[in-house]
Amino acid sequence: MRDIEVQLWDKDWDFDDLLAVTTTNDDGDFSFDTVSNIDYGGAYGQDIYLKIFAHNDAGFVTTNTILLTKWYTVKEPVIQDVSSGTYDYGTFVTNLGTSGAFHIVDRLLDGYRMWLDSTFIIREDIGGCPVYLDDSCGSYYTSPPLTADYLVIDTSDYSLLRAPDTYDDHVILHEHGHWVGSHCLDVFDESSGGPHTWSGKYSPALAASEGFAHFWSSVVRGDASGKNWWLNFALYRETNVENGEHGWDGTYSNSANNYGDSCEAAVAGILWDICDPDSDDYDSFGDFSFPRGPADDIGDSLSDGFQSILSALLDDDVLGHRPDNMGEFWDVWVGPPSLGNKQKVADIYYEHGDSTRSCCYGIRGNVDGDLWDQIDINDLLYLVDFMFTGGPEAPCWEEANLRADDSTIDISDLVWLVDYMFTGGPAPHSCYDKKLQTD
Repeated sequence: MRDIEVQLWDKDWDFDDLLAVTTTNDDGDFSFDTVSNIDYGGAYGQDIYLKIFAHNDAGFVTTNTILLTKWYTVKEPVIQDVSSGTYDYGTFVTNLGTSGAFHIVDRLLDGYRMWLDSTFIIREDIGGCPVYLDDSCGSYYTSPPLTADYLVIDTSDYSLLRAPDTYDDHVILHEHGHWVGSHCLDVFDESSGGPHTWSGKYSPALAASEGFAHFWSSVVRGDASGKNWWLNFALYRETNVENGEHGWDGTYSNSANNYGDSCEAAVAGILWDICDPDSDDYDSFGDFSFPRGPADDIGDSLSDGFQSILSALLDDDVLGHRPDNMGEFWDVWVGPPSLGNKQKVADIYYEHGDSTRSCCYGIRGNVDGDLWDQIDINDLLYLVDFMFTGGPEAPCWEEANLRADDSTIDISDLVWLVDYMFTGGPAPHSCYDKKLQTD
């Protein structure tokens, strides 16, 4: 139990006295500074006990969903008439029935610390997340206008299935991802709400919200797999953001990897592939009626880390608001100013079932791929270097294919660029124009 509040109290016949407050370290240890041991005018030592709160900088477990102020607390037994000097409480462990609340805030702390480590300039505070324990209807995130923002973590046994979520790290952090995305970052519109499944196709907003929550859980845990345990941890339901697969107890039968931006599995996969360090190319196959297809050698060659994703999520300049779905996430990414690697991100979208994204932005001609999408002498030099001296290919092939003929890049593209830049010739084709220009 890391970074949780511990209070030292003196038990009295009328009103108990708060003697000291401290927090645990990362090993779960704690200590208090020197406190007075004078009780009842000095006739006795203090009768001490501890209050341990399921509360840290990341969040807290509450017992009141209206005020969201009363913290879940464990009160240790009173130790009578303690002698003066150093007192060692020793090691104690909260029982299974009460330790779930502390496990939850410990997982929230994982997310909170990753956030602090990932952001160079802190613009949003994701701390203070309220969690309510309930035993009736599963785990979920609830938000205004019906209620205040808080997480509900299920503590029930689901009758004979025995499947509480108090120790399911993936479920806890998935719901925390909704708190981060909706309450703290104001991205991926939560208003659509409603039932959803890993492989179902719904609105792009709902898919983005759920996909981000899956992604958040995986990136905090450093694990593409997410498990929801049942039968007292004897059976688990598993999903995988790396390949879109899902199944029971380690047995996979289907994947939703390429279902596009209206499917939460594909959305989670897009975000994970932008962030993760692995370069991969998975067969595209789907559930039931969707046939398996061969690997296409496009794959995921990007490892951009969490910071670039945050930069896109926190951008409210390109659209006038932060992105509500993966289409808007793409618009923010390509800019301008672009976050770079447009072709690689377009490939990732393609791998997950969205073939509409192009690394080309506006009109063609940004051959060198500068982030502000400017057409200047550097683009001309880049094209000359590629065509005549063996220089590198354009970061985005379509930007260099000024004639929009979908064929090779040749001298006609170079002539077009020179004509446009120096003699007032026509502008290059739009990135959306695929027809051959004829004179």
